[in-house]
Parts: sequence; C-alpha cells; structure tokens
Amino acid sequence: MLLLAAALLLGAFLRLDHLGEPSYWLDEILHHDLTTAALQQPWWRWLTGFSPEHGPLYYATQLAARLVARDETAGRLAPALFGIAAIALVWLAARSFDELAAATAALLLAASPLHVYYSREARAYALLMFATAALLAVLLRGRSPWLVVAVVLLTLYTSATAAPVLVSAFVVASVAALLDKARRRFFTIAAIASFLAIALLPLLYAATPVEDAGWPGFPHLDAAFFTALLHNFSVSALGTGSGRTAVALLCFAAAGAIALLQRDRTLAAVTIGMTLLPLALALASLRAFEHFYATRYVTPALTGYLVLAGIGVAAFARLVARRFAPLLAAAIVAAFLTQTWHAARTEAFQKLDWRGIAAAIHQRAHPGDLVLTAEPWSEVSLRFYLERLPRKADLRQMSILDIARGLVDHYPATFLVTAGFSDDTTTRNWMCSYPLLLASPLENFRLHYAREDYLAERATDAERRAFALGIGARSIRLATTEDPLFRDGWAAAEGAGDGAFRWAIATRATIGVPRWFARDRVIRFSALPMSHPSLPPQTLRVSVNGTPLADTTPMSNAWRDYAVNAPARVWRDGVNVLTFDFARATAPAAIDPHASDRRPLAASFAWISIDDRGAPPATHPAHLPAVRMTTTPLLDERALWRDSSTRFAPARLRRDAVMALIARLGYDPVTVWPRIARGDVHLDDLVHTLDYGSECIDDATFVNEVFHALLDRAPGPGERREKLVERITRGTEFRKMVTR
Repeated sequence: MLLLAAALLLGAFLRLDHLGEPSYWLDEILHHDLTTAALQQPWWRWLTGFSPEHGPLYYATQLAARLVARDETAGRLAPALFGIAAIALVWLAARSFDELAAATAALLLAASPLHVYYSREARAYALLMFATAALLAVLLRGRSPWLVVAVVLLTLYTSATAAPVLVSAFVVASVAALLDKARRRFFTIAAIASFLAIALLPLLYAATPVEDAGWPGFPHLDAAFFTALLHNFSVSALGTGSGRTAVALLCFAAAGAIALLQRDRTLAAVTIGMTLLPLALALASLRAFEHFYATRYVTPALTGYLVLAGIGVAAFARLVARRFAPLLAAAIVAAFLTQTWHAARTEAFQKLDWRGIAAAIHQRAHPGDLVLTAEPWSEVSLRFYLERLPRKADLRQMSILDIARGLVDHYPATFLVTAGFSDDTTTRNWMCSYPLLLASPLENFRLHYAREDYLAERATDAERRAFALGIGARSIRLATTEDPLFRDGWAAAEGAGDGAFRWAIATRATIGVPRWFARDRVIRFSALPMSHPSLPPQTLRVSVNGTPLADTTPMSNAWRDYAVNAPARVWRDGVNVLTFDFARATAPAAIDPHASDRRPLAASFAWISIDDRGAPPATHPAHLPAVRMTTTPLLDERALWRDSSTRFAPARLRRDAVMALIARLGYDPVTVWPRIARGDVHLDDLVHTLDYGSECIDDATFVNEVFHALLDRAPGPGERREKLVERITRGTEFRKMVTR
C-alpha cells in the first residue's frame, strides 16, 4: 500500500503541477465550446447522446470541474483526476498476479509520458483510459456482475472511440466464459453487457465527425510506424526517446504475458486481449475508413500493456533474485523512470501559447485594425483568447486570396496569422510577402504585419530598443533601400547596390531612426537636389524629434556629402524622427512637357548615416536586424524550451558579446540577458528561433541573415543553408565570440 501511495503521489504531481499554464489548443477549445453548449441540451439528450464524438459522461465531468476551477485548469482538472484514479485501477488489476506486480505497474503508469500527456488535456482520452483500466480490473477480479455492467455502461458513455474497447471486452469475456467454468456466469453477463453496449453505439453517436481534407490519410504500417508506437507506449507521448528503453519495456510486457499464461489462462486471456485487441481494432477501423492516425486513438491499450510490463518485471525479479526481488524490481522501475521523467515533465507543456499571442497582438493593435487569419484553425484558436480581452481590432478568417488582399488594403493596419493545417495554403503562402514578427514550430505558427510602419507605430519600447542595439550602439549607415525606416515623404528606392538612391517627394520627408542612449552625434548624408534653370536654389533644414539642428542649408546642384551636428539633448531612447524640410518639391512634368515623371521631387539621397561624435564615420550600410514581436514570457519559453539543456554555461558567457547577439536576433538584451545569465533561458534555444518561419525566406537570404545575426558578418563562399544554425552554434568561431 505504501508503494501505491507513492505511485499516486507521483502521478498527482505529474498531472496537476501547473495544470492550467499551457494555453488550450484547437481541439481543447472546440470541446470547451461544446461543453458550454451542452448546458442547453434537454435532459433526455443526456441519455440518448448529443455529440458525434464524445459521450454525455465526458461533458458532465467537464461541467462538474467548472464548479471548482476556472479557465484552462477547469477543462483539464477532470482528465487529471481520472488519470490519477487510473493508477489505482492498474494497481488493482495487476494485483491479480501479486503485490509486487501491482506496485510496479502502478509506478510505470504514474510516470508514463503518454498517460501524463492525455491526463493534462481537456479531452475525453484520460476518461477513456480510466474506463478501460476499470473494465480490465473488474474483469480480472471477476466477482460482481452488476459492477461489470456499470463499468461497461460508463465506457459506452465516454466517447465514440470506446468502440474498440467494448468490442475487445465482448471478445475477452466470451473467451473467458469458455475457459473459466467457475466464473462462467460473470463473464457471460460481461459479454452480454458489452454486446448490448456495442449495439447502442450507433444510436448514441449517430453522426460522423467531419474531417478537414488537409489532414493526412492513414499511414503505412511499416517499421517506422511501429517503432514510434513502441516509443509512445514507453518513453515519449510524441514518439521520441530511447529505443533501447522501449524495447526493454516490450520484453517485460512479453515476459508478463508468458508469466500470466503459466499462472492462469483466464487472467492471461483477459489481460492480453484487453491490450492487443483495442490496439488492433482501432488501427483496423482507422485503416478501413482511411481516417488520419493519431496516438490518442490507441491509448486504451496502454493500461493493459503496463499491467503486463509490471507483471513481467515482478516475474523477472523473482526469477533472478527471489530474496531481493522487491529491490531488483524497484531498481528496474527506477531505471525506467530516469528515461521517462523528462518527457513526462515537458511534453504536455509543448502547446503554442495562444494566450500570449492574443495578448501581444491586443497590446499593439489600434482601434480599427484587422487581425486576419489564413485558416479556421488559427481563427478559432485566436478568437478564443482575443474574446477574453476588451475588443479592439476586428478578427476575420479568409482563405480566398483576392478577398484577403482586399481586406488588407481596406484596413489601416493588419496583423496576419497562420497556424495548423489546411488543405488550401494559398493565403498562408501569400502572407510570406509581409514582414515576419513572430513564429514557432509549434502548430506551424507565423505572425506577419502588413505595413512598413510597425517599428514606428506599433512596436513596444523593448522592440525598438532591440532593433536600435541590433543595428549597433555607435555609428550606423543606412542604405536608401531599407524600407522599414523611411516614413512619410519618400518614393520607393531605385537602382541597386552602391548605385541605389531614393527621392524625397514632398517638402518634408521623415525617417524613423531607432537609437538608444543619448550621445552627441553627427548626421551625414549624400544628396542631390531636383534642379532646373527655372527653379530657385534648393534649401534644406534637418531636425531630430522636432528640434531644428541648424539654420537652413543651401544645397549644391550636384551630388554632395553633408554633415549636421546633433547634440545629445535632441535624442531619446527609441525611434527618433529625423526630418528633412525642403524649400520646394517640383514635378519634372510641370516644367518640361516631355517629362513623364509627375512626382513632386525635392532631393535624391544615396545614403544617410548617424555617427557618434568623434567616432569614425560609418562607410558601409548597416545590416538591419529583424524586427520581432516581444512576448512575456518569450513565446516558446514555457513550452518548447522547457527543461532544455545548453552547451553554453551562463558563467562563461561574455556579457557584451551576448547582449549584441541577443539584439541582432531581434530580442531586447536589457530584459533577456539577465535571464540568460541566471539560466532561466538558454542561448541555444534563443538562436534557434532563426529557423522559425524560415520557410518564407529563400536560401541565399536565409544564409545571409543567419551569418549576420550569429557572427555579425557576411557569409563566405560555400557556406550553405543545411542545418546552418546548428553548425554555426557548434563551431569554434561562435563559441569564441560568446564565451570567455
């Protein structure tokens, strides 16, 4: 009993710790809404069913949890409690062999990553595993006919996916009735109850859920499939982990099946049948209907599998060291727990933070903005969390590209969101044409912004600071091709490379210059005024943040370099507005009937630089870092990066070099560096965000961005894209840059 208590405490910790922290994902949101709608059902529908997927018992438990919890915790509380209770039921089932097998099976289930994963989701699969464990325990004990009828009824009312479990119960109860004369009446009643439940399934779950055509069909049942399945049932809910550990657990399960056959053929038939049949029947039905496969459909087989494994461990321990069998069994279980612990503690948290995404968009959106999603998946997920916030921007979902383009043109600013799966990725692909603000490999998420004014109009101070420090703390030179910085009064850039230029097309033209720290600076630029013999001389005055820097300057009718002093008092932390005021702006067509250019031209600029007073002038254009939306915490910090490892010990990091690197990655070094220094966030995870959303970038651009971000230099010849971030961060050059 002490070991059972230990298993229950371990299971409770893994299932309840920070239960409501991860955001809901799509299926949890849909079932949350269905649970709310269930309150409107008449009483008799709770007997006859009202959902094509899950049964009334599931919705009843969800509603009951809302009486004692709120938000995401409410939806996941009942599954967590069912997950904990299933541990006791597995102990009870394996106790039909002996006490050691019972304790071993209970501990294995308590730390099973697959069981923990679905015990922390607001869906019916933990309830279904609980019902399967209850059915297995009742069949193995073989005592109360009325209890087995009640458990069969409970299983019927959990979910439509209980069908393989009920068919399995019918088969094993029928076989057990033939094998066990002493308990034939019990097993016959169990078989009849299961058969009647199977007959009621089509009535209770009358319709079939509609599947998105974007989902893949049923996979090939090849070696890779069964290898992943073996990992699911042992070391990882996501199909990763140690192959040797998975094979070892399979061997113990096989040993448990043999030990049961030697002990009691009836118990063996029930346990083996309730392990293999739910698995085989689920796969067969999915294959027959060409339905997509997900591990959740075969989870009922897990309880029987771990009962067999627990029996196998106990039998092996008694065979090898009878006197010390408990110690040997404990050592084996401890070895398994070392392999499953990390997955059990992290995988259930690997959910995209839709709550944080919604909050970040809401913080930056202005009234009248649009949030446009590319597919229903992202629309449902984002709407759930945006509706919890005061209404600000409109939320629309549009998969038709022409209409999506029209919506972007209609609204003053648009945030573009895409995630999940869809059979039509046209709009998702089109979103790549706009600047990327945020991305995650979880749910293939990307967030774009459909204007060039994000830095000036929507960014937070942390984002502006990151951009400013990413450019460089001292002198910078801006190429005229850098669209994000040029604001009102400018035409599009013309030319390419060193010959590129940009016209000011109004008497006032402004640039948003991110700078941090007030210093005496010099503004330099190369410019050519629009000139004609009939026009008066062009003049220019430069201002920073509305403060004129000098008297009006006459401009030469040729390309010339200019320099204007800008004292520290005119600068502020953040985006500084650099303004050029001209005496005139004239269209060539207004003075020359043969000219076709009707733009009001003031002057053409080749480059602009802002240099610290006394520092060498910048001679090459700065490589502008990416502008990234800052979330608190960082988007994947509590999900994908949870309990990750690092190759860069915080104590060995060079503060200045790493702070510059953080800024080039698009993050605020003032807030992120202290967290890296404390070990809260790892540098390895941060640099790998360069890969996120990189499907929008061609190979050459991606290589260039990675080298500038990580090594602050351009790539050399032959340096390719394949696993580029991984290769650079493992290299000597990067390590020397960031460590002491």
